[in-house]
Amino acid sequence: MSKENTYYSTSPMLLTLSEVIKYVDNGKNEFGCVRQPLLNIPLDHVIPDELHLLLRITDVLLTNLLDDAMERDEKEDNLKARGMEKGVHLKGIVKKATVIEGHYVCNWCYPH
Repeated sequence: MSKENTYYSTSPMLLTLSEVIKYVDNGKNEFGCVRQPLLNIPLDHVIPDELHLLLRITDVLLTNLLDDAMERDEKEDNLKARGMEKGVHLKGIVKKATVIEGHYVCNWCYPH
């Protein structure tokens, strides 16, 4: 591990509910604090479940992957001659995502 066991449970990484509200109010998006908490529960009483953490991480990674592919396509497509296939990076990712072991996994990503 690159951090000590107590790294996230000590200041400055350990945040209280009042600190989260303060960071939201200053509008600087510090520590990922964007909106006011929905419930006023002390953060040391909250246990996020692994499933939802992993789903959100996967969502962010997939979004970044698709955004990068579209950005690469945009740059390369401007240099391609008329009639050449465009959007090859995004199509490649979608093709790999839609068929994994013969199962359609992500057929919502891109219209066929």
